[in-house]
Amino acid sequence: MFAVDHIFKQAVVCLRRCQCSPFQIGYQQIKHVVPVRFQSDFPVITVPKFMQQNLEKRKRKEEKKHAIKRLEAIRTESRKGNKEVCVVRCKDPHLNHYLGQSYPRATGVQLASRGWHHTRSRGDHFTVCARTDLDSDSALDSSDQRYTTVSSFAELGLNADIVANLRKIDIVTPTEIQRRAIPRLLSGSDTLVAAETGCGKTVAAAAPMLHRLLAETPPAAAGPRADTNRPRALIVTPGRELAVQIRDVLMAMTADLPLHVRMLLGGRTKRKMERPTVLPMDVLVASFGALSKLHSVGILDLSRVSQVILDEADTLLDDSFREDVRRLLSRLPLSALSGDLQRPGDGGGPTTALTLLAATLPRNLDSLLEGLVTGQVSRVTSARLHHLLPHVQQSFLRLGSAQRAEALVRLCREATERREPVIVFSNNAPTCDWVSLHLNESGVDCLNVSGRLHYKLRQGRWAAFLAGEPAVLSCTDLVSRGLDSCRVEHVINFDFPWNTSDYIHRAGRVGRAGSERAGTVTSFVSRPLDVAIAQRIERAARTGEPLWNVDANIKDIIAKRMMRKEATSQQQRRRRS
Repeated sequence: MFAVDHIFKQAVVCLRRCQCSPFQIGYQQIKHVVPVRFQSDFPVITVPKFMQQNLEKRKRKEEKKHAIKRLEAIRTESRKGNKEVCVVRCKDPHLNHYLGQSYPRATGVQLASRGWHHTRSRGDHFTVCARTDLDSDSALDSSDQRYTTVSSFAELGLNADIVANLRKIDIVTPTEIQRRAIPRLLSGSDTLVAAETGCGKTVAAAAPMLHRLLAETPPAAAGPRADTNRPRALIVTPGRELAVQIRDVLMAMTADLPLHVRMLLGGRTKRKMERPTVLPMDVLVASFGALSKLHSVGILDLSRVSQVILDEADTLLDDSFREDVRRLLSRLPLSALSGDLQRPGDGGGPTTALTLLAATLPRNLDSLLEGLVTGQVSRVTSARLHHLLPHVQQSFLRLGSAQRAEALVRLCREATERREPVIVFSNNAPTCDWVSLHLNESGVDCLNVSGRLHYKLRQGRWAAFLAGEPAVLSCTDLVSRGLDSCRVEHVINFDFPWNTSDYIHRAGRVGRAGSERAGTVTSFVSRPLDVAIAQRIERAARTGEPLWNVDANIKDIIAKRMMRKEATSQQQRRRRS
């Protein structure tokens, strides 16, 4: 019946188009006009329409899920990085980090030291592998790219005699920081030079200083002793050992030049006040304590000083020295200059250029310099500042406090068999002395150097270690800053450093410019504070980011820690009450 009704409906439509009445033709004619279709010719509905729509939606969802899985698989494969280059090697191979590897935002960085707060983690370890595939020049700013092709100091505009003297001490090719800093310092502007340890910052600052002194015409002498105890350039260091090292470098750079280099160290300062030494001097290298005392009593006249270099400026500007340094520098007319320096006594008034050298920068450096420098301080920083040294292998061992002694003897014996000079760092003098005694009793020749020893005894032991007499040197952080230790090939942190700044300086004793081998750093991690700093270092190694919160201001750190403890104890007392 449905088929017949359908046929008649179509016939009526056709007749209307032909302007005919359906009664004027018969059924036989209608069937020729409209073909007859039976019920079997029509499509049969096997699936309801709403179910068919649901199936299509489900199919689209499945396709979307498969696309997401394919994309996630691609991302997972890309996060794995280059399996051929391992950056962080762990005891558990599943936690290794490879070059180019990344981590999903949901889970974050997977640290091998994540569970090191628990005692069950003792015996675990991870190693930041040494890499030689990094190009330091690729990270330079566009403004400094013009110095990447410089291959000699003469191309930087230094005096020919200074370049010849540098060649005599096997310093021929400038490093990255020297190529960038020397042209800036030759212009006479106040400059901050911040770069990783062992890259040649001292030469980068001293060479332009000597060049300017040779180019300047000293003021006419008003008497036979008018230039005595009146330096024209000043280099200030926080310790005596660093001052001796800088003096030796300057003596080599000024050989056969008309410049007098003098050194002033602390110790027996009262005798120096009673019987002052009167000598002509152009450059004075001094430890801060002795310089401040002798200048305050009038033995040293700093009116001719036109250049001041603060080596290890991060130490000189922390709470231990800051106020005294500010008081000393406030007596000098510091300003940021755009042109040539004007000597004291010229018509334009005295001006002094300030150069700051540091391997780490405190976060509040601008506030520390406020009131000392009237203009903007030009900054020359390395691309690897506050980064782990990429060419030095650095291992971290999770040990108990009682396990460190045995591990120390084992590592020192292995290094002695390989004839590798070793420096063992401790956080205080008593531990330093105990380490030396323990190693000697275990059959390992060792000398100790700490602040409790007399200066001359410290110098003798340090010189003996550099000469190769003992294989191992036990010391405190007195040796960690500034001293040139190209001979050292292995650093062991028996006591983990208190902060990341000290770790950077300790690790910088190996892999320095001029070293034959890159060296190795091994750190023992035992205390909760050690674990926190080790996790910070591991995170920086995995992400490639600089170390966070690099600050060596011990007084400020301890004060903040005590304030947090006091606040926590007050909260606990309130809860109990």
